[in-house]
Amino acid sequence: MLGGGIADYDFTKTTILERIKKWKRLTPGHALIFKENIAAETNAMLRGQPGAGSYEFSAAYEAPYISENDQRLLTAAKVHFPRGRMETSALKFTKTAR
Repeated sequence: MLGGGIADYDFTKTTILERIKKWKRLTPGHALIFKENIAAETNAMLRGQPGAGSYEFSAAYEAPYISENDQRLLTAAKVHFPRGRMETSALKFTKTAR
């Protein structure tokens, strides 16, 4: 598994409505566009160029904990926020030998 969570907030000093200003928020139907070279990342994950075979990639996101009170504040402010785990569909491809 790649990636990590958000653990840099001091929840006692700021409100959820202040904290969300630092979040990368997507509205329903939108996606992040990664500027990194995904092919290079894939090579690193597979420890080199992928050989002939079938491959499957997917991604999962586990939403951060948001207290019930903060959820009420976000809902009242009409802010969409993740609730629970989200997963992409699997991307499958086959690479043939050259």
